[in-house]
Amino acid sequence: MSAVPPPSVSSESMTAWRRPLGLAECLFWQIDRVICGNFIAYVELTGPVSDEALARGLVALAEAHPLLRARIVEDATVGRPCFESVEVTPPELVRVAPEELLAHWLRELDRPFADGSAPLFRAHVAGDAARSWVGLTFHHAIGDGRSSARLMTELVRFLDEGVAPTPSPPPPAQESFYRPEAFGAPDKAHHFATVVADIRARAQTLAPGNIIPGLCEELRLTRESGHHLLELSPEQTEALVQACRRNGATVHGALGAAWLGALHAEFLSPGQSVVMSLGSPVDLRTVRHSPTVSDDVGVRLSGVVSRIRVSNQEPFWELARTVTQDVRYQAELGNAHLLHELTYAQAPPNLSREGGVALIQGMMRFPWNSVITNVGRLPTPEPGRTLTLRGMGFLGGAMPSQAVVMSVSTCGGLRAHTVYDRRNLVPARAESLLGRFEQRLLAVIG
Repeated sequence: MSAVPPPSVSSESMTAWRRPLGLAECLFWQIDRVICGNFIAYVELTGPVSDEALARGLVALAEAHPLLRARIVEDATVGRPCFESVEVTPPELVRVAPEELLAHWLRELDRPFADGSAPLFRAHVAGDAARSWVGLTFHHAIGDGRSSARLMTELVRFLDEGVAPTPSPPPPAQESFYRPEAFGAPDKAHHFATVVADIRARAQTLAPGNIIPGLCEELRLTRESGHHLLELSPEQTEALVQACRRNGATVHGALGAAWLGALHAEFLSPGQSVVMSLGSPVDLRTVRHSPTVSDDVGVRLSGVVSRIRVSNQEPFWELARTVTQDVRYQAELGNAHLLHELTYAQAPPNLSREGGVALIQGMMRFPWNSVITNVGRLPTPEPGRTLTLRGMGFLGGAMPSQAVVMSVSTCGGLRAHTVYDRRNLVPARAESLLGRFEQRLLAVIG
């Protein structure tokens, strides 16, 4: 592994800006102070990528997008951390041997950004004359899967055609679009009180949806990450998409059905009917009733938790439709930011490290331990001049409340990177569980 000397950049200051972090941004920042919450986006390309060209592309990205030239500072007056613009600083860039990529990714998931530092992203490259991998590691407070996919696409275009990204304005904070009237509540506070009381009551017993013995029962602020990769060819991915369309489900619904079925088969008795949980991040750019309509680079991410009864005797597509409909219903209803708000109702935003621990403890009261992220359908890769995008992938680390995080991309063929904590799932059990998941998914493709 070798570091690349940064290119020279203009000393001219960019337009100064500063704003408090929004709910999701603040949550990611607070948790990150306790356990690293980085995520990684990467592309696989045909053709070589030089360190010098990549370094220039990274500076071009930072010049175009304000969050890539910002740091996070604490502001006791507003009681939240704030983004604050700085001059363009080239991000760290390292070259990695292709056979070391996986080890590098897992290290990057656990390598925090220093407090007050900028920029809040790093880069790596691997490859030879025939093939290259280019990846970016992000602090989760500055981006999500959809925005990182846009950044990777812009970076590839710069490397292939020399076209600089279109500049974007500083993104506004994404707060909630929660609508209390959708729940028949007179106001937000009344509804919150009811829901929080219900959560606390459930916590006194075995939480529905978290019925797998040994998973996420202990608060750990460190992790030992294991990894599993499922790859489908473009032809298999298209077959899955068509099967989903014929059966009235989304790809996410099919993935959820395969996962819940595998989890049940691995841990529970055949036919045992239980309520199981599944966390699904939601892209607020595409959710109805959301005030966010821009495709800017920033966090537009929230999540819903589905609690679905599973016996493992229901038909696959029936379960896939249930997952599909539940995620859609919760997003339409306005639940897509409810998780953050409920967490903060128990532990309001603050600047202390203890606040991050309290947030994690609050999240562990929610009945969920599996997360499947999917940025949705991305454009089919087209041949470039010197580089062609073969595929895109994402990785995220498991939080203390999560046994697994499965990060999915369907660009150039489905890639599902699953990261798990070896202390929740020993590798042999994890491989057995993920093998069952793959078998179920491949069976419906035919």
